[in-house]
Amino acid sequence: MLAVFSVLLKTTKAAARVQWAQTGKLTTLMLDMLNNIKPIKTMRRHDSLLAGLTRTLRKIRRALVRRELSDAGLNQGIDAATVLLAAGLGYLAYSWWQTPIAELAVAAVIFLRVLSAIGKAQKLLLKVLQLESGYARIVRLIDGVEANREANAGRLPPDADGVISLRNIDFRHGDAPILTKVSASIPPGAITTLSGPSGAGKTTLVDLILGLYQPNSGEIRLGKTLLSEVDLWAWRRLIGYVPQELNLLHASIRENISLGDDTISDETILDALNQAGARDFIANLPAGLDTDVGEMGSRFSGGQRQRISLARALVTRPKVLILDEVTSALDPSTEREIVANIAALRGRYTIIVITHREAWTRIADCLYRVANGKVALVSARKPVLPKRRRRD
Repeated sequence: MLAVFSVLLKTTKAAARVQWAQTGKLTTLMLDMLNNIKPIKTMRRHDSLLAGLTRTLRKIRRALVRRELSDAGLNQGIDAATVLLAAGLGYLAYSWWQTPIAELAVAAVIFLRVLSAIGKAQKLLLKVLQLESGYARIVRLIDGVEANREANAGRLPPDADGVISLRNIDFRHGDAPILTKVSASIPPGAITTLSGPSGAGKTTLVDLILGLYQPNSGEIRLGKTLLSEVDLWAWRRLIGYVPQELNLLHASIRENISLGDDTISDETILDALNQAGARDFIANLPAGLDTDVGEMGSRFSGGQRQRISLARALVTRPKVLILDEVTSALDPSTEREIVANIAALRGRYTIIVITHREAWTRIADCLYRVANGKVALVSARKPVLPKRRRRD
């Protein structure tokens, strides 16, 4: 009995492991398909992806069948084996060994009690094995997150009104050099543009300034303070960031800008929308700030989504505004409008623009060219800064 049950338990464990692994793969495939549904559908390229989903579902089904058969064998097999064993031993004891009925009755009660306890333990072990694979998978995920936990060893307050300077920065991904001996200065209140081809290291340079990466050598300073000595959480609370991807939450305009922060008032949201050049089109909507943007902002054009993303970055009244290829997917007319909106913010924020579009280079106070892991200053002028508005 123990040998048979051991085989069934191993089968259950293996089936549960396959089930959890394939379920995770199925979730990943579904998310990837949904995030790319438009190009997949437009090009009629979903057949191979659906075939992959089908294969994954079949593996899950086979694992579930094996698991359920093992469960049935363990649950029903224990009861059946108990009855057969008890009957066989009782027959042998009475017929061959001439055991008295009284002793046989007592032995039978003890025997059944022992087998019942073994059966309960076996069923409990079965449940443990079914959950073990899922638990092990979660533990691996947690260990991975813990191993990559971001350190925040700095304690000094960030000087966001000073010059952001980089000196002799080297950075590598593994053995591949990304930036080599990079030096640059980003003046406060000015518009600094990092221009260059894709993959040149523009975004990596900004990620280093944000503290998302640590340089292999060299130093980054905020004013006179080393970034490594600055409280990163406090530094990032002074950052407004607009990514290249135009993805919004499937929620109202208010929620997309405030990100659920109830302390941000509608007046502050409208002020941010005004700076982003979006207040007029929001005011013309029947529901105003309560308008649902649709899935990933599908109810609005690219330019409108970009303005909402810009307002999201400005609503906390940051000191530094970072724009990462924000107009790369927009038409020239919409791009000119957004560039004009950003130019109007000169002096109110330190603005860093990652781009390869010429429209941004025209408004740059400092223009850096990033190429082949090097950064070169192309042009610099002293910006004419308007009087800074008092911050609340």
